[in-house]
Order: sequence, then structure tokens, then C-alpha cells
Amino acid sequence: MSGVAQDQRERRVTSVRGIALAGGLALLTFFGGFGVWAASVPLSGAVIATGIVAKDGHAQTVAHESGGVIAEILIQEGETVVVGQTMVVLDDIAERARRDQLEARLLALDIRQTRLAAEAQSADRIEWPETVALNLQKLDGKPDSLGIRQLIADQEQEFAVRQSRLANDRDVLKTQIYQLDEERAGISGELAAIDQQLDSIGEEISLRRTLADKGYGRKTVLMELERTEARMAGEKSRLTTRAESLPLRIDEASGRLMKLDRDFEEQVASELSKVRSERLEIEQQLEAAKQAVERVQLRAPVSGKISALHVNTVGSAVAAFEPVVE
Repeated sequence: MSGVAQDQRERRVTSVRGIALAGGLALLTFFGGFGVWAASVPLSGAVIATGIVAKDGHAQTVAHESGGVIAEILIQEGETVVVGQTMVVLDDIAERARRDQLEARLLALDIRQTRLAAEAQSADRIEWPETVALNLQKLDGKPDSLGIRQLIADQEQEFAVRQSRLANDRDVLKTQIYQLDEERAGISGELAAIDQQLDSIGEEISLRRTLADKGYGRKTVLMELERTEARMAGEKSRLTTRAESLPLRIDEASGRLMKLDRDFEEQVASELSKVRSERLEIEQQLEAAKQAVERVQLRAPVSGKISALHVNTVGSAVAAFEPVVE
């Protein structure tokens, strides 16, 4: 009996082990197959600024990267939409204000750049580009909310003031050069006259000295003539020294005139470079602002049926990346 019982116990242990092994293999097969399926089957994630649309058993979620306030709800749950269709619109006051502000700054830079370009080309007046002219045409009889007319008037005035100041400074230096040239010409004439007088006085002195040596004539007259000759020689020396300094003074004034023009050109070029750099930066910001305005419209990424709508009240707020349509 003891042998039979022992044999029955061994058979029961073997049976239990077989069942456990079969169960373990079944679980391993299930979870392994699920893992392979999960890794290979494409599942749609959240679509920013487009929406959740059900299609072929898969769902896409529409959300907004910064959130906002609901302005319009254009769909209902269960409704079929087509790709690109606007489903929900967020309030865009802030985005539009940002875009308009950047457009105004860009226009102001265009106006200033036009004035600087006219100065760089030494133009007599500012020729406003078509973009500015079109903005002025739009304002015909309308309020100037961007202050375009004032911006243009300010730049026209600055152009006139800077041109007037530059012209005045040029005139001062040109007048100095002219006066120095006139002085040089005058000194040249005086020296010529002095030379003639000295020649004449020299002859008279020679004659009177000969007469004085022979006992004729008064020595006082001879002495007066000699004093006159010495005085005129001193004046000639003074004028000669002054005449010799005039070319240097003329060159210095001419150099200041050239430097005045060069400094103005460099100033204009520097300002123009800064404006162009700032304009490029504003253009990039404006492009981003325009895209932000466009993104307030949450559009369907694909055609399909709306499976869930998470907002139902205009004026309600949604957080960043919070599902709106699902």
C-alpha cells in the first residue's frame, strides 16, 4: 500500500508542475505579443493647434501650445470635418496687438531708413518708397492710429535740420578758405607795392647820399628816407612771414571741410547699419507674430468625425497643451 501511495503522490506533483509550466508559457506569449504589437502599431499623439479627429480607429488630439480664451466653437461632437477645417477659434486680441505693434515698428524703421539712405546719397529731398506711399493712401481721410503722418513729418524735419547744419558748417569752412585765399592775394599785392616803394626809396637814398658826400643837401632828409626804408623792409618781412603761413592754414581748413563730410558719411552709414540690423530682427519677430495670429484657429489635421469636444462655452479658458477636441 505504501508503494502505491508513494507512486500516486509523484504523479500528482508531476501534473501540477506541468500545469504551472503551461500557464507560464501562456502568460509569456501574451505579454510578449502585446509588446510587439504596441511597438509596431502607429498611434497618433497630440496635434498642436489642429484638433482631435477620429479616423480608422485612431484619434488625434487638437491642443494649443499657449492656451487662451475660446472665441468661437464651430463644430459639435459627432460632426464630420474635412482636413484644414476650422473647428475652434481662440481670442486673438493679444496676438493681433503684438503683430500690429511690430508692423508699426517696422514701418517706422522703413521711414527712418529711407531718410538715412537719402542722406547717404547726398540727395536734396527724400523720395518715399511705395510701401510708405501705400500706407499714406490708406489713411486718406481716415484717423492715423499708427502716427504715420507724424513719423514722416519728423523724418522730413530731421532731414532738413541735419542738411541745414551740415551746409552751415561747410559754409563756415568754405568762407574761411575763401578769406585766406583773399588774404594771400592781398599780401601778394602789398609785397609787390612795397618792393616798388623800396626800389624808389633806395634810388633816392643813393642820390641824396652822393649829394651829401659832396656837401649838398640836408642830412636830415637822408636820415628820414633811411628810416622809411627800414620801416618798409620790416613790413615786408612781416607780410612775407604771414604769406608763408597762409598755405598751411588753407590746407588745415580744407582738411576740416573734408573731415566734416567724412564724419557725416560715417555717422549716416553707422545709423543705417543699425536700422537695417534692427529691421531684420523685427521682420523675424513679425513673422512669428503673424504665425501666432494664424494659430488661434484650431484646424482639423485630417478628415474624419469628431469623437470628443472638451470645450462648450465661448469665453472659457483652456490651458497650454490642454486637449480641446478629441
